[in-house]
Amino acid sequence: MERFLEPIFKNIDSKYNEILAVNNQVLTNDRNGESRVGDFFMDVLKNGFKADVALYNGGAIRDTLPSGRVTVRDLLKIFPFDSTIYTAEVKGSDLRQVLEHGIGNPDISRLRFSGLQISADIRREEGQRISSVTLSDGSTLADEKYYKVISNDFMFSGGDGFYSLQNARHLRDCGKDKTFFCFCAAKLENG
Repeated sequence: MERFLEPIFKNIDSKYNEILAVNNQVLTNDRNGESRVGDFFMDVLKNGFKADVALYNGGAIRDTLPSGRVTVRDLLKIFPFDSTIYTAEVKGSDLRQVLEHGIGNPDISRLRFSGLQISADIRREEGQRISSVTLSDGSTLADEKYYKVISNDFMFSGGDGFYSLQNARHLRDCGKDKTFFCFCAAKLENG
């Protein structure tokens, strides 16, 4: 049995140990605090799909990315779930509810995002935390306007209580997040 399985395991190991890039600095991850790895990959998602906003539940990002060689195995530790990413149009008022729920909520890991600058008091009750939201272009989030948002299937299905994302329209399947992040890992060398 061991002789039979040895070539299979070697093949698997070679695939997971494939070097994708070299990371010049540690990208840390605190699921309830700051996440440099979350910030990096949310920027990659937003820019890669030309979205206004990228959103991910904090629990979907599970590990720190150490400095040095980046392998497929490293990325699978960070993104262990088989998530599908989608783009959709999300109304500003629904996006605001996502932010209110995902910032400072002690019951879930902190929301990860790109494309927004938020002023908030996370000690306040949900619905009263956010005082202002500005997009990357400098405009203020408008409740009645629709924005191109990229996120995962978990969030768009209302996971972790992000129910307002279920109101999104024109969902478009963009593939698996693992595939996209592996493809984009070479950007680490420049970042």
